[in-house]
Amino acid sequence: MQWIWDNAVLLAFLVGLVAALAGLALLGLRAWGAWKALRGATRSLGAAGQALSADAARVSAAVSALPERQAEIQAAVELLRVRAQALGVLARHVVVAQRIMLGPLRYMGR
Repeated sequence: MQWIWDNAVLLAFLVGLVAALAGLALLGLRAWGAWKALRGATRSLGAAGQALSADAARVSAAVSALPERQAEIQAAVELLRVRAQALGVLARHVVVAQRIMLGPLRYMGR
């Protein structure tokens, strides 16, 4: 026991050194864990950023193609209007033809 009291400064230094080294080791472990977490978050953020960039490019392409699509829609609407007019003319002619064809049936008693 006398040896402990005689070398108290040395023992205090060694205990302090062990405590400091343990603290540095704990700090190193925590920093390594934080670095790994940061690296994983950076990877997932990079993937999300690439997906967002791809979506933005797709939307940008769709917006730039919108005038073309509107022109195509206008052409389709115009074609539909012309066909509807032609169908109306054909329907009128069918009604007239039906009246002509069924005209003799009035005289036959039906």
